[in-house]
Amino acid sequence: MTSLFRTRWFGVAVLIAVIALVAVTAISFFTARELVAHRGAYVAAVTPADSGMRYQTVPLRAADGTLLEGWWIPPSDGARRPDLAVVVLAHAEDGAWTRLSSPGGRPVSGKARMLEYATWLHREGFIVLAFDFRSYGGSEGFVTSGGYLEQQDLAAAVRLAHERALKAPVAVLGERMGATVALAVAAKDSSIVAVVADSPGRTWMEGMARVDSVGRGKLAWGWLAIPALVQLVAERELLKGRQFASGVPTSANAIARGAVVLIPRNVTTGSGPGPTAFIQGVMDSLYLRHSVQAETGAR
Repeated sequence: MTSLFRTRWFGVAVLIAVIALVAVTAISFFTARELVAHRGAYVAAVTPADSGMRYQTVPLRAADGTLLEGWWIPPSDGARRPDLAVVVLAHAEDGAWTRLSSPGGRPVSGKARMLEYATWLHREGFIVLAFDFRSYGGSEGFVTSGGYLEQQDLAAAVRLAHERALKAPVAVLGERMGATVALAVAAKDSSIVAVVADSPGRTWMEGMARVDSVGRGKLAWGWLAIPALVQLVAERELLKGRQFASGVPTSANAIARGAVVLIPRNVTTGSGPGPTAFIQGVMDSLYLRHSVQAETGAR
C-alpha cells in the first residue's frame, strides 16, 4: 500500500513538473515575442514646420529592404556651409524621457523626438537629417531590436546624407538606442567624422533590457520566464527570414547569449575612427560608462 501511494505521488509530482515546465516555456516564448514586437506608439503630430523649419520628407531603404522615412532639413538660406557637417539624428526608443509633446499632450515618437536638437542645429546653419528607425513613425516594420537591426537603418541615413550633400562630412547625434547604433555604425564607417552619444548601451541585450524597462515585453506572468529561453526566442524572431549585408554578424548562439557587442572596443577606449562625445548620467545603471570602466579602469 505504501509503495502504491508513493508511486501515485511520484506520478503526480512528475505531472505537475511537466505542466510547470510547459507553462514556463510558453510564458518565455510569448514574453520574447512581446519583447521584439513593436509599432511606434505615437504618431508624429509635430513636424519641423512647427518650429519654423523648411523640410522635405525623404525615403530611405535599409540593406534588408526595409523602407524608412526621414526629414531633410536644409539651413534657412538653403546654402551649405563648407565648414559644417551634415548631422544625422538617431532617436531613442519609445518610453524614453523627452520634453517634447504633441499638441494633444501625448509624447512624441521616432524622429519627432529629435526636433529640439534639429532646431538649434538648423539655427547654427547645419543641414539636418532626422529619420525613423524601423517600426517607428513613417518607417516600415513591426520589430525592434534595441540597436541590432537598426544599424542598417542608420547606415542608410548616412548614405543618403552623402548622396544629397556631396563632399560634405557627416556626423551623427544619437540618444539611447540611437546612440548605441551611432557608435556601432561609426566604428565600421570611417566617413562618419564625429559622434555624440547620449546614454548609449553596449550590447544587444542591454538595449533590449531598456525596451523591457519602459513597459513592453512584460506579460502578467513574465517574471516566470526563463531569461536564456527568452533571449533565444527573441533572437530567432529577429533573424527570421532576414538577409544581412556583409559584415553584419548573424550568429544565433552569440546573440542568444547576449554576447553580441554592438560597440567595438576601439570606440569605448577612445581610439575609434573620429571624435566621440559620450553623455552619461550618474544614475545610468545599464549604459556604456560601466563597460568603459570595466575595460579601461576609468573612473
